[in-house]
Amino acid sequence: MIAFLYHRRWDEEKYFDNYKTDMANAKAWGKSPIAIEQQALLALVTHILMRLFLNKKGQEMGLEEDHQTQQKRHEAKETAYCIDWEGNYNRAFFRKLSKITKQAWRFLKNNFLKKSATWLFERKLRPVLMAYL
Repeated sequence: MIAFLYHRRWDEEKYFDNYKTDMANAKAWGKSPIAIEQQALLALVTHILMRLFLNKKGQEMGLEEDHQTQQKRHEAKETAYCIDWEGNYNRAFFRKLSKITKQAWRFLKNNFLKKSATWLFERKLRPVLMAYL
């Protein structure tokens, strides 16, 4: 039981550490539980949309499959955790956030913290996204 609780605590600490490091967040933007939940959902949506965007544009341009996440190493880690290890295998599915996701997240965060016009997204975010194609 103690080992299980230790692993659960470690997973939670690792999540928050990665969230602060990768997303450059020392604390939540909002104070209410609803605002904090919305921030977490925005982080998930941002990451998913960036992956979908890169995948779609990569296919349209005939680029090779995205290997930014060190696919072979990750597959070996999944196999090791899922087959050879009897503990909490959920850590096998953790992937570090890509640089583009971090940049888009910071852009959105900065624009939510101040009033921004819609044209700003077109003028500043689009070049950042296109630079990765």
